[in-house]
Amino acid sequence: MTGPVYRPKFVPQYNDPTTTLDWFNCTMASGAMGLDFDTLGGVRVLGGQLRAVSGDYSGGSGLGSPGLTRAWAHYGQTLHILTGQGWQSVVDALHQYRGVILQGMYGALPKQYRSPFNSPTFDGPHAMYLNPEQNVDGDVLTGDPLNKDFIWIPQSALRSFAQALGVHEGFSSSYIFAGTSDAHAPAIPHDWHLFIAKGTKVIQTATIVGGVVVRWTNVPWSGSASSAPCERPVTRRTILGATTQTALVTSGAFSGEHVHLSSGVSAS
Repeated sequence: MTGPVYRPKFVPQYNDPTTTLDWFNCTMASGAMGLDFDTLGGVRVLGGQLRAVSGDYSGGSGLGSPGLTRAWAHYGQTLHILTGQGWQSVVDALHQYRGVILQGMYGALPKQYRSPFNSPTFDGPHAMYLNPEQNVDGDVLTGDPLNKDFIWIPQSALRSFAQALGVHEGFSSSYIFAGTSDAHAPAIPHDWHLFIAKGTKVIQTATIVGGVVVRWTNVPWSGSASSAPCERPVTRRTILGATTQTALVTSGAFSGEHVHLSSGVSAS
């Protein structure tokens, strides 16, 4: 795998202000990184926020149960479950440019790849997020929610981690607990611009919390035509359940604002 793959924001499970179950929330924190990848940055939440809409309100969360799937569905996304398949399904998913939420036994992960910052003696069931990026050695960029940032972990170490859970749960080493995002191959570079048509009198900007539009602000505009650089448009939900499109402007009068794409306002 080569090229500029989208990299989500790292999400730790600890010190999460949205839950009291942060030390049981590895799957939800990993799922939050996967959801960020699945939406290419359109939905960025914490593990506790996913937990709140999962229907799973106690203990750890498995990938054989519907909790994380339900939480993704709340944001309009589909988690593709690989649980019960073998390690090759994980390798295939990464080569298809899918983000992978992978569960395993932390004690089976070589010590040099375990987090030195949190629960250094923990060796039980755990979940991590694998971004579809590999370095020159074939190591996979991995988001361990017990860590502070992404690190590179060899595939052999990740395989040992994953297969140990299958054995621990009474299956076999060929039984993997995992789920994946949709595929997002590296995009061809594109310089996006926001365009305001002549005669436009009002621009709407969005206040976004957890990937959801919670408020619109009407900003008067002069009616003149204008353009400015922006990021790729994102489809979002509103608090009323409707869908809409916004674009984050990166320069000019609306720099830093998520602008509503509507009649007279477009991006290309």
